[in-house]
Amino acid sequence: KIDPSSEKNWNNNKQEIIGKKTSIDAIIAKLYSLGEQRGWSDKKMERKTHVYKERSQSLQNTLDVMESLEECETETYILASLAKNGSFSQGKGINSGKMQIAYSSIESFVHEVTHAGQYHRHEFGYVNGELRGYDIQDEINAYRAAVAFNPTYYDNTYLNMSDITIEWVKFRTSDGKRFPYKNLPEESVNFNL
Repeated sequence: KIDPSSEKNWNNNKQEIIGKKTSIDAIIAKLYSLGEQRGWSDKKMERKTHVYKERSQSLQNTLDVMESLEECETETYILASLAKNGSFSQGKGINSGKMQIAYSSIESFVHEVTHAGQYHRHEFGYVNGELRGYDIQDEINAYRAAVAFNPTYYDNTYLNMSDITIEWVKFRTSDGKRFPYKNLPEESVNFNL
C-alpha cells in the first residue's frame, strides 16, 4: 500500500503521468487522422507513430506498476523528496519497515517507481540493507521509463527509448566523476537467483 502520508503526492504524480499519456495518445490519433487524409501506407504510419506508441505503452506500464503497489498487501511504500536525482531503498529511522521512493522531479519519480515495480516482482531485493539480484537491465528499464515521460530529461538532449542502451547506462554519472552502473552484470539476474 501507499503510506497515508504519501497518498496526496502519489495521486498528484499519477495524475501527471495520466495527463502525459493522454497528450501522447492525442498525438497518435492526430497522426492517424493525418495519415488517412494523405493516404499514408501502413509502413509510413508505423514509422510516424512508433516512438509515440512506445512512450504511451511505457507510461501505461508505469501506471500499472503504481496500481500493483497500491494493492500490495505485504509492503508499504513511502515517498520522500530529494534536491537532485532519486533512489529506491529500504526506509530508515521513522520510515523503517517501509520501502522508500525518493525523487526530485516527476521524471525521477517515474524512474524510481520502475525500480519499486522490479522489487515488487522480485526482480531484485534487499537483504540486510544490501541490494541483491540487480542488473543493468533494471537500470535500462528505469531510464527508458523516465524518457517515455520526458525525452529531454537527461542532459537536455532528445532521447528515444531505444537510445538507452547498456553502454549509455554504464557511462552515466551523477557527479561527473564516478560511473555507478559500470560494473553491473549485463545478464539478467533476480532476487530468486
